[in-house]
Amino acid sequence: MQNENLQLVLSDDTILQISVIHSKNHTSVPDSTSHVIHINQLLNQAASSTAHLDLSSRISKLLKQLGITPNLKGYLYLRQAIELGVKDPSVFDGITKRLYPYIAEKNHATPTSVERTIRHAIDSVWSKGNKELFWSITQTCMLERPTNSQFIIQLAEYFSEN
Repeated sequence: MQNENLQLVLSDDTILQISVIHSKNHTSVPDSTSHVIHINQLLNQAASSTAHLDLSSRISKLLKQLGITPNLKGYLYLRQAIELGVKDPSVFDGITKRLYPYIAEKNHATPTSVERTIRHAIDSVWSKGNKELFWSITQTCMLERPTNSQFIIQLAEYFSEN
């Protein structure tokens, strides 16, 4: 058996390593089309995981631009909430009953603390962050701080559209 390694560098600098094993024991030469199909399947799987990383990094970048720093727990909770909302908007049907408990369980916290830390993170945008960026993204001009639900849903809609 002969082993050949290929490396593909994706647009986000992720390296995808593909190993191709050639066997001399095959009596017939395999159809090269099946190899191409298999490689395309691998690339599609890599692309979907890269899209997830890309969404997460885009959300992180925006939260930082808004003035929500990664040292706040609310940063992590907001990122997770927005990402979940982009993937499954039905989580917004019950933010306090579905979304907060899910994030709390994932992070070994309580739903109440998730709600409170997200509110604190949003407060930081409104008191000393870049609320003008939020206004331009959401095409609104709210003078009062948005509720947690409004903030999360509007950013999830922004990432769903872009």
